[in-house]
Amino acid sequence: MCDYSLEGLKKRDARVGDHLVLECLNQHGCKGFIALSEQNLAEPTVVCIPFGTTLRLYGVPPKLKTAWGVADDPIAYFDMRTPNAFDAHWLYRDGILVEGVEGHICLQNLPYDLQAKVVSIPAAPRRDTETRVRVLEDA
Repeated sequence: MCDYSLEGLKKRDARVGDHLVLECLNQHGCKGFIALSEQNLAEPTVVCIPFGTTLRLYGVPPKLKTAWGVADDPIAYFDMRTPNAFDAHWLYRDGILVEGVEGHICLQNLPYDLQAKVVSIPAAPRRDTETRVRVLEDA
């Protein structure tokens, strides 16, 4: 999750156990995760999350839980999609795959203040298709 759109911001790698919050990180409105313990929006430190990282989501709004068909605190996997010039959000590749929900959910479409806990980080970052296969196998 630390691509060119976040250049110029402080960054650090995600750690298992990190409690994160989704915030606006720059003047363009780009969303990203920062650690709750390091929440300083004047100078945020972006937490770089490898693709395939397992997250537990907290604070999912009731309307979104209903739309997704999930209970409280669903499991999600950090995901990267292939850019597509025909997609309105093609510049934004980072997102999540929520267990039981079909398709990639772009971070830009998630609500501010959504919280996540880093459950596990893969030994090596996964490619897009590998992450999708894991979610389907785990379902």
